[in-house]
Amino acid sequence: MFCSLFSYQALSTQDSSPDQTFDEIDQMLERDFINKTAQIDKLYNAYSKAIDDAYRGVTKKISVEWPSDIKLPTKSTWVGYSKDLKSRTKVNFQQGEIVIEAKVENNNISKAKSAINALAEKMTAKDNQHIEQLDILNNELQKNLAKEGVKLQPAEIKAQTHQANILEKLLPQPQVINAISLDSIKVVTQPKVLDTATENMLSKASSSIDQPVASLHEINTSPKKIVALVNKAESVTSSAADIIADNISDKITDNIGNAVASTVTSTAAKLTAATTSAAAIAVPVAAVIENTTALLAENLKATAPPVNKAAEKAPADEKIALNSAASSAAKSPLTSTVTKAEIAHESSIKLELVKKGDDSVLKMTIKFVNNYQEVLMAHNFNDVKDFSKKYDVPISVILAIIETESSYNPRAISSVPAFGLMQLVPKTAGVDAHNYVYGKKKVVTPDFLFDETNNLQLGTAYFKLLKSRYLRKIKDPQSRYYCAVASYNTGVGNLAKTFIGNKNLSKAAKKINTMSPDQVYNYLLENLPAQETKNYLKKIVARTEKYQHFDSINTEI
Repeated sequence: MFCSLFSYQALSTQDSSPDQTFDEIDQMLERDFINKTAQIDKLYNAYSKAIDDAYRGVTKKISVEWPSDIKLPTKSTWVGYSKDLKSRTKVNFQQGEIVIEAKVENNNISKAKSAINALAEKMTAKDNQHIEQLDILNNELQKNLAKEGVKLQPAEIKAQTHQANILEKLLPQPQVINAISLDSIKVVTQPKVLDTATENMLSKASSSIDQPVASLHEINTSPKKIVALVNKAESVTSSAADIIADNISDKITDNIGNAVASTVTSTAAKLTAATTSAAAIAVPVAAVIENTTALLAENLKATAPPVNKAAEKAPADEKIALNSAASSAAKSPLTSTVTKAEIAHESSIKLELVKKGDDSVLKMTIKFVNNYQEVLMAHNFNDVKDFSKKYDVPISVILAIIETESSYNPRAISSVPAFGLMQLVPKTAGVDAHNYVYGKKKVVTPDFLFDETNNLQLGTAYFKLLKSRYLRKIKDPQSRYYCAVASYNTGVGNLAKTFIGNKNLSKAAKKINTMSPDQVYNYLLENLPAQETKNYLKKIVARTEKYQHFDSINTEI
């Protein structure tokens, strides 16, 4: 893979002369800054257009073979397609499984099984070369960047060997998959439907929504919106996500390419119908998911077992993890050695023939190895440790951000757009972090951010910037940490607005400095405008506690 950067021409400003006053020099520097910012904005506009066109182009291509069942990548899932688009794979890093599907043509199930075997072999290769080839969205994006005239500066491109493929450690050997007999196929003729309890929750959550709705045909013109809805579902608690992501998110994603004429007029009733029969889906789905999340969180909280003190501030999905972490804190993921034999023994493989009218799809579901989260963590742990020490950001914070942002999916993508393990936004965090690390303002490409080392370095450096530069006037380190976490998700301007109604960080810091850390935390949870950011803050705080035992590693060196 090539680590690439969007480039822009250097500014041709006149050097300052000895006769210039300080005010004249300041004015010249300000002009240079404005011109450079304008160049970055122009470049990023082309970047954004290339991304929009990539989503539309890929959706159109996939719809030829999968007209009513389109799948696209999200923050926690990676989706790849074969060259002929007749087979595909979906890797769910949050749920710990991979699904490989192949179309059955002319009732030739053996041919479909061979296609699955071929994809499985690519997915379990030692490096990620094949994964890059299967990444249809990123490949389309690269073509569109060239069309938009966004060129890479050859002097800055450094060739690297393909990175190690983490899936090779999480899945059985290809021969194990090849050996799965067609006799084990389970025939599925009924689509998965929402259970009664979930239907009731969706109905209750949607009852408060009175916004006008739009048909799926309108949403279809902007596939990025669909990914945004899916990512919103993935940002809820893990227990809630098991229900919502399974029953809503995949259905929304799967139906991007459908030409649906009907419009949702009753959100509560027709949302359920949409998830089961590919009928109309409304723009307020995001709000339904948000309200449903709150209801599920309440239910989880009400039935949750007693938790330790560190878990008191945690959302429902973290409490069990924190309590169990206390007994296993001394265990490092680096001590776990996972052999292929163990993976083959522990992995669960299910083969199904899914019949949808006249069409049939052969579907293989493979569970990751039981301790897959430890394996994912260990994969980049040395980089995490090194950047933690270099930029003075605790290991626990970095790991918490990775888990929350991408579920350790190195090719994570969101509609913002943000890319990679720590979900860097190229125009904002990407530019600032690159300038801090390399001394140059650059808009980095997706390929650069899909490189795990690059992503971890810029993500960690950006969190360092938040703490030590943008929020430096916040005196209490714990208060500054809470504010940095919220800012990583929503931006420092929105953080300031939460406290004082405008984006003046200095004035916001003065108000924050009158509050205790607990007061700052509670104020953020009550006043942050987006529920997503409130949930994000809870999750990072809880997961930082979960990973805290790793922080002693750098202090002992």
